[in-house]
Amino acid sequence: MNDGLSMIRSMFKMNGQWFERATQGIPLDKWKARPGADLNPLVWIVGHVTVSRASALKTLGGEWSAPWAQMFARGAKMLEPEEY
Repeated sequence: MNDGLSMIRSMFKMNGQWFERATQGIPLDKWKARPGADLNPLVWIVGHVTVSRASALKTLGGEWSAPWAQMFARGAKMLEPEEY
């Protein structure tokens, strides 16, 4: 593996571990709550990070898809909490 890919792999691993620790134990109702009327809920932020990371994978030649990916794309319409 070249140095660039190795560094990206390490960054993804560390970033994923931090993200997991930061979100452990959060109750479901908090995942869907908006901290403000025009702010995304935590579930959207996690979905967006997942879709963004998958885009990096696709750039490197990998395959990834999910039927819900467009819900979390940049500029996606904000949904009602029960729609997530």
